[in-house]
Amino acid sequence: MTTTIETTAGRAYGHVPGHAYHDVRCTLRRLPGGDWRCTLTEVYGSAQERDEEHGRHVWTGRGADPDAACGAAIDRMPDDDADDADARRYACTATAEALAEAEGGAS
Repeated sequence: MTTTIETTAGRAYGHVPGHAYHDVRCTLRRLPGGDWRCTLTEVYGSAQERDEEHGRHVWTGRGADPDAACGAAIDRMPDDDADDADARRYACTATAEALAEAEGGAS
């Protein structure tokens, strides 16, 4: 059985016109062999009349369980400056929500 869980965390009010947005989406997927893959997608830009994407980064981790997969993906993220620290914080929030959902829906 393939399971896919997707959650997003980011800057409050980021998608309100006149503001900048910075989001990290966590896609947690159970693979056919039983392993898990976690894909973290960071997207940032400005919200005018519509969202204008300025950049995107993707990190992927794989593990025997959801926690190991998410940990491997987060470990690949840079932590050089404040924007990186924000992205890591959003990633931790999104993965925590995905892990809670995985635990609740695990069969």
